[in-house]
Amino acid sequence: LLQMIQTKQLELREYEYSTLADIKRFAKVPWNQELFNQIYVYENYPSREMANDKEIVIENSIGIESTNFDLTFSAALFDSKLHCKFIYKDHFMSETEILQYQKAICQVTQSIVQDDNDSLKTIIENFKVEV
Repeated sequence: LLQMIQTKQLELREYEYSTLADIKRFAKVPWNQELFNQIYVYENYPSREMANDKEIVIENSIGIESTNFDLTFSAALFDSKLHCKFIYKDHFMSETEILQYQKAICQVTQSIVQDDNDSLKTIIENFKVEV
């Protein structure tokens, strides 16, 4: 049994540094079709509160963001607050659906922060979305 597990793990190592183009080819996804249409990003920038070196801080960054994904959800911690951003294509989700999704994200996040005893799995299993 141990030898079989080790052999399987060695076989899987062949793919551990695969590019998205390789994964698309392995999955036999046609060249004109996207591999996925949603992305979730956690932006982990140094903050003034956490930086040991006060000289390295990003402040007042301004930019225009766009993605090729139908839905992009990003979250970042600034000034001890979690800031969330949704970029979406209106053919994929309506504004009402985005607002429901935003409410659900807030409820799950608050549950995680408020109850130290529940695992994320338990919180999500017990989570109910109002439609």
